[in-house]
Amino acid sequence: MALDVRFRSILASALVALALPLGVATIPRAATPLLLIAPPWRGEAEAMQILATADARLLARGRFDGTLLVAADGPDLVRRLYAAGAFLVLNGDLYTGCTP
Repeated sequence: MALDVRFRSILASALVALALPLGVATIPRAATPLLLIAPPWRGEAEAMQILATADARLLARGRFDGTLLVAADGPDLVRRLYAAGAFLVLNGDLYTGCTP
């Protein structure tokens, strides 16, 4: 039983150690492009509407429906995208895996 508790503690620590850098890497930064992800049940039209409402500039369309790479033209763009209905806004450096 003591081994089971010890194993769980080690496993939990390892998962946190692996997940933390990934979480930090996805945080949007003001000076970089942003990856806009529309709600999955909406799609491309909703993503374009969010883009227009937030007054953002399109850089590229994503490989997946509802993902767009947008220009970070101001420090409050992340807030505007979420206010316009974005499901998720990530650091645009990750876009290489989502664009054609």
